[in-house]
Amino acid sequence: MSARTLLFIACLLTTCAHAAEVDGRSIALQCTGCHGTDGNSQGKTPELIGKAYDQLARELKKFGAGRKHPTMMDRVVRSYTWAELKAAAEYFASLDEFARD
Repeated sequence: MSARTLLFIACLLTTCAHAAEVDGRSIALQCTGCHGTDGNSQGKTPELIGKAYDQLARELKKFGAGRKHPTMMDRVVRSYTWAELKAAAEYFASLDEFARD
């Protein structure tokens, strides 16, 4: 195999790896309509800011599996991959609950 071919394959693999990365903040932006900016809800919808990753992931799994009281969330969760949901949970868990608006 030529050096040019190997370089092409390496570039292709790098591009694919970057495409597979999920931006949790971009996914989380879809949640702001109900859960408020950065998960800081102003209404009856649960706040996501300051919640631990494990708690958020567990709740998302319950919605996805139909083991949690159906709201809009059971339908919303099914429209994302598990990698996207984990990325959003990681984003919300990274927010400082004391840095509220």
